[in-house]
Amino acid sequence: MPRLSFRNENFPHQFETIASPKKIPVAVREITGSFKINLIILGSKGNFAGINYAYHSWVSEILQNLDFCPILVIPETCKFNQNEFTEIVFPTPFNNIYKGPELKPVIDVAKLTNATVRVLEIQESNGTLNDKQLANKEDLTDLLHEVKFTFHTLTQTTISTGIRLFIQSRNSSMLTLYRRKQGFFSRLFNQSMEKDIDFDPSVPVLIIPEIHSK
Repeated sequence: MPRLSFRNENFPHQFETIASPKKIPVAVREITGSFKINLIILGSKGNFAGINYAYHSWVSEILQNLDFCPILVIPETCKFNQNEFTEIVFPTPFNNIYKGPELKPVIDVAKLTNATVRVLEIQESNGTLNDKQLANKEDLTDLLHEVKFTFHTLTQTTISTGIRLFIQSRNSSMLTLYRRKQGFFSRLFNQSMEKDIDFDPSVPVLIIPEIHSK
């Protein structure tokens, strides 16, 4: 079974073990704030990411209780292969004005793996972007200028189905979700909405939070 190596070849890295008597979701939230963590990496059991609250896993509990730090969730059965890691799917309705720091985790992964960011718009009915959406799309183009990216549109489908079919048809490597306080993806972590959402990706999921100006 593969294990993390703490031998000399990992000299650029430092590892620290932190023990806490508290439940995992509470401990992770407190440690993230205290140590100013930049990224949390979680492993989920089985073939799926387990991010949907309906599954009541410890991964979904952490996601529900922590919304200020990027989180990467990796299904147990996923294996990383540099040659096969080709694209990162980033769904957006172009309703949001993204900030550079919010997209930094996505850009960093794309640079590290030389993957292409596939910006995916899903329309439940045929339509065109309004002026605000077009402006936001142009801003997103500027923010992604350091990496390879393309735009894609799916119509006549729901958001969850569209994302699933897009990933499956292209054998995409990773999914990125932008988590706002309100909106489709925030509902994944909301207990009251669990019956309305059937969405659990089989690829690694990078969840990036909305950053509020102070």
